[in-house]
This record gives sequence, C-alpha cells and structure tokens, in this order.
Amino acid sequence: MKTKYGVIKELECTCSCCPSQWEGVTENNEAVYIRYRWGRLTIELSKPDGTVFDAIRNGELIYSERIGGELDGDISPEEVKRIIVENNLFEIRGEEE
Repeated sequence: MKTKYGVIKELECTCSCCPSQWEGVTENNEAVYIRYRWGRLTIELSKPDGTVFDAIRNGELIYSERIGGELDGDISPEEVKRIIVENNLFEIRGEEE
C-alpha cells in the first residue's frame, strides 16, 4: 500500500520526556519533526533538502490530533509509530534510537 508521504529512512527520539519529540529524514530528503505536547501529536514535514528547523518554522503540518489530556506530553515510540502507520502517513524503515 502506498503511503501519503513516502518512507522515513531515519527516525531519532530527541526528547523522551515532556514534550516527547522525534526528528527524522525521508527517502526524499525531507525533514520530519514529530512532537507530543499538551495532549496533541503533531507531525511537520519540510521541503526536500530542508532541515528540522525548516519543518518547524515553515514546514507542512501533515498531522495534528489531540490524543490525550491537556497536561500530557509523554508518549511511547510504539504509540507514535502505530499512529503513523494507522493513518497511512509514512512507511518507517529507519531504526529509532
């Protein structure tokens, strides 16, 4: 099945506490920024050859959903991957660190 945004080839947890955050790179060399804060999971995507800062500042918000309470900011990597796959956003090939 084809995904909406391609393949994440690298994915790294950059903060495991509140807020939980991940940074990644797609096979098209787009930066991916994933953040869970205030109970809302957001995923932003830069243009090709962009940086994570590009994704944060002026990237495309490709996913935003409140999945927890207002004070929630901690989510497991397994839960994030499940949400990505269930919403057909990306295929994840990279190993998370």
